[in-house]
Amino acid sequence: MNIYGFASAKQKTTRVSSILQDVSTLIGKHEQNPVKLETGGTIEPGLGLETEADILQKRSEDIQKGIFNLLVFGEFKNGKSTLINALLGSKTLPAKAIPTTAIITVLVYGERQDVAIYEKDREHPRFVSWESFKEEFRLNEKDVETIKQTGSVNRFAKINYAQLECQHPICAKGVKLIDSPGLEESQVRTDLTFNWLKRCQAIIFVLNAIQPLSETENKIIADFGEQGQQLKNVFFVINRINQVDQDEVDDIKAWYLGKLKNYFLNDNGQFDENFYNRRVFFVNAKGALDARTQDSPNTAMLEESGVLALEEELERFLTSDEKFVAAFDPDVQGLQQVIRKVCPEIFNQKATLNLGLDKLEKNRREVETQLSKLEKQKDKIERSISQQGEIISGKVYNNLLRYTNELAQRKKDLQDSLNFEELSIGEILKAIPSKQHREKIKNLVQRETQKYLQAKFTEWAEKLPTILEDDIETMKKNIEEDIGDFQLELALLKSMFSGVKITGEKLDVEKTNAIKIAQLALGVATFDPSGLVTGLIGAGNWQGLLRHIGFQILSIVGGFLFGGPLGSLIFMIVADIMHIGWEGNLFQKRLREAIGNKVQEKLPQIISDKEEEIRQQVSSQFKQLAQRTTKILQQQIDETCTQQEKIIRRKQDATFSAEKEKERLDKIGNKLIELYNRVNVDVFGKEATPQEMNEFNNLLMKGLTAKD
Repeated sequence: MNIYGFASAKQKTTRVSSILQDVSTLIGKHEQNPVKLETGGTIEPGLGLETEADILQKRSEDIQKGIFNLLVFGEFKNGKSTLINALLGSKTLPAKAIPTTAIITVLVYGERQDVAIYEKDREHPRFVSWESFKEEFRLNEKDVETIKQTGSVNRFAKINYAQLECQHPICAKGVKLIDSPGLEESQVRTDLTFNWLKRCQAIIFVLNAIQPLSETENKIIADFGEQGQQLKNVFFVINRINQVDQDEVDDIKAWYLGKLKNYFLNDNGQFDENFYNRRVFFVNAKGALDARTQDSPNTAMLEESGVLALEEELERFLTSDEKFVAAFDPDVQGLQQVIRKVCPEIFNQKATLNLGLDKLEKNRREVETQLSKLEKQKDKIERSISQQGEIISGKVYNNLLRYTNELAQRKKDLQDSLNFEELSIGEILKAIPSKQHREKIKNLVQRETQKYLQAKFTEWAEKLPTILEDDIETMKKNIEEDIGDFQLELALLKSMFSGVKITGEKLDVEKTNAIKIAQLALGVATFDPSGLVTGLIGAGNWQGLLRHIGFQILSIVGGFLFGGPLGSLIFMIVADIMHIGWEGNLFQKRLREAIGNKVQEKLPQIISDKEEEIRQQVSSQFKQLAQRTTKILQQQIDETCTQQEKIIRRKQDATFSAEKEKERLDKIGNKLIELYNRVNVDVFGKEATPQEMNEFNNLLMKGLTAKD
């Protein structure tokens, strides 16, 4: 693989990660002795802002594991795992006839030997050994058969994804390889749509040169984009081209060209052949893997496989300036807000050094009184978020029920969608005496009904962010205002302790800054449920939260529709209809009618019976948001108390030098501004603006009393 693009991006990534780590060190816990910074130099760090420091440290660690999310997906037996192993250059993932990857697996750069299992609605992962992972999450033959018959398997429903750390070169260069299970399972397809496709910079769709596109593959291609819209981040990899007869290769390539060319049109509506050739690859993944795992790597064999050309185009695409800036712009914006908060903090801490011990203790008592009020304000914010979540949960349920009623009335759509071509007269005759064949018919009916309803409820869930757009915007504004008020009050209390008064227009300026800090807090609280953090999110990842809610509701609906009431109804329909007659077309027609009538009759009631569970699922997401938000606020209160108590204790120490402490604080402030300037150079290729630098310097010298 051409390393120059990735090498350059990796160097910049390492520098950005080091800057975030150093800022975390500088503003976090106070160290008594000088420490060596990753960006160079030594300093005695610590301002006591451990909440913000923790955010920056976690982001720094995440960056080191990779910044480019590359999703690889495709149906079983298309050679997806073999392709990933070829990219890695080793046989890391199982690649056998029976699929073994039952959950989404993320490969990141690192040295940890065990596997992190991320479960839904749990903040922290559990860890298992590699051997235990392969055993626990292997799809066995029964699972595969269940997927073929019903379209889903439920024993992994609570698993979000697994993360493996590795030392492979492609991951070392900043790529997170995301391996999806096969597309045969409906729940996997839904998970991809809601939680992963929107999170990835590049997508590899693995197809099979020796078999026609399946119905699922055709639908996914259609869903990627409207005709005439370029699919810039999708790479179509047609594997097993080496297994096609040589005289048929051109025919296969021509067929795919006809299938895909409408997705590769230029602005004038003309076919862009150059772009097509940079997004569609015919490869021999097994040949590439063999070439790389031989005792002596076979370069000619690797080039012939087509995988090398794919890698080079991926590298060019992922390491473009546009992609790099997009990956780190949220980090720079978040860092700007942190430093905007830290500079007045440094000024205040220096101001306390000019006060006598008696004055500081008096100020501390006054602050303690006000902090108790701030605790109540924090509790009010938690209640407010939870209450607004209850309101939204009601709107979600009511909209779902209304949609379900409308769906039930469209029974002809359902009847027309049911594909019963497998129900030959012979199969029907066999089912009369045979329980096994009746079960086969039931599974077919359930699979077809599930496919239709899953698609329809997925359409509803995809619209959920739009349905709730106004409510979420109002909620977001209210939360930001409340947290902004909290942050402003906290800043005023810190200034009170240091003897600095903020009045007039500076209150308005600080209120604006407080709201920006509130947005940073919300960015952490509305964490990405997929676990793939894409930056210090500025205004909160509300779209991700809503997608997560939609996906969770789909999981609930799927569970009680097909594993519960509707599944039982389908079994009864098949049993009751067996006496209708043996003529195939008549049987199919009446079976469709019976299913349509039963779904129309029962579907709204099934949803209605689950009202409490659906509403609870939505409201629980907002309760968790409330708890995460107020946890951050409580940490800030605790840090303020700890820092002020520490200042008083140091004042009581006869050996403490106020002048040396001022020098230490000045060094931290200057270093922070220097690092902010450096991160701008690394990400944007230019220094921070003079306005930004002047603002930070003024805040350091004059705190919140500084003139604009």
